[in-house]
Amino acid sequence: MSTHGDRIDAANTLYSIQIATEQAHRMLRCVWERYFGEAVQKAISEDDAVEIGDIIDAIDNILFQAARDCHLETGTGMDDPGVRAYMEHADRYKIYARVSNLNDQIYEIERRKSGIERSDLTRKRVEAANLPDEEAIPALKALLREVRA
Repeated sequence: MSTHGDRIDAANTLYSIQIATEQAHRMLRCVWERYFGEAVQKAISEDDAVEIGDIIDAIDNILFQAARDCHLETGTGMDDPGVRAYMEHADRYKIYARVSNLNDQIYEIERRKSGIERSDLTRKRVEAANLPDEEAIPALKALLREVRA
């Protein structure tokens, strides 16, 4: 069930999408008016071609992200390649963030230690953090439990 806060979040997301698409529209309109439309058609310079290409690429990125964000907000189009890639990246980032957070927690404890005790903890933390993420998380959790005990 949606709350007032959820509706505000959705409205803010949709507002961002609206702003982005309006920006893309203005950029396209500018290129259209400058080089096409009522303009006298003439050969364009290499610099103009690069500029037009950059503008079209930027517009494509804006529209791609707006469509992806709309799909994410509404829960539609989840099989869209852009949405799928975004979700996969988000899943990987969650894992990365978990490893990073555990590593940071141990490092904060490590900083307060000295001598051999610190060196030993540093070695263990670095070894665990260098494991593949799926192995690093349980290894870092175990080390954190050990150093907190």
